[in-house]
Amino acid sequence: MLSSAVAPVFNTFTQSAFAQNVGLVAVTGIKSRFAVAAGGGVLVLLGLLPVLGRVVAAVPTPVLGGAGIVLFGTVAATGIRTLSKVDYRDNMNLIIVATSIAFGMVPVINPAFYGHFPTWFQVIFDSGISSAAIMAILLNLVFNVFKRGTPHNPSVFGAAPVRVVPEEVLECLEEGDRCENGKIVDKDGNEVPVKATNGTHGH
Repeated sequence: MLSSAVAPVFNTFTQSAFAQNVGLVAVTGIKSRFAVAAGGGVLVLLGLLPVLGRVVAAVPTPVLGGAGIVLFGTVAATGIRTLSKVDYRDNMNLIIVATSIAFGMVPVINPAFYGHFPTWFQVIFDSGISSAAIMAILLNLVFNVFKRGTPHNPSVFGAAPVRVVPEEVLECLEEGDRCENGKIVDKDGNEVPVKATNGTHGH
């Protein structure tokens, strides 16, 4: 971003990042900045020696197509792998992910969907990547940052009952009692029998 801000001062273009790079890193496992510098050197050679450009152009189209399928498929797989690390329990992350993906798919499925919106809005939301990213950030701020805890009027997603332990259960515990694997044991490690409500004993 700093390079993009300084670029107009030197009458050059802003810097761009492409999703293909994500897939390329996942396929090759190379993350070194020296590889990027070497790629820049190759581009300089291609500009100075047109014969190298003809060599690259000689690569058959089906070969490029096969590489593109793997490359772009890896981008999607990397995103799925990242989402698999998200904790979806007892929070609104599932709703955030679902809504963000839906917003990202809108301009892909119907490019004219935002045709009647203001120009600045179209510039931002005509891209599935930017619209999904913006919605994910905003929804995460709303549900996970600005509103911590359960509100007074929770939604159906946040109104799950809170787990409680009866006070009489605590009164029966002695010093050293603890819970292991769903069972109550005393300080010596012996299991404490649990009395069912109908008067029978169980575990």
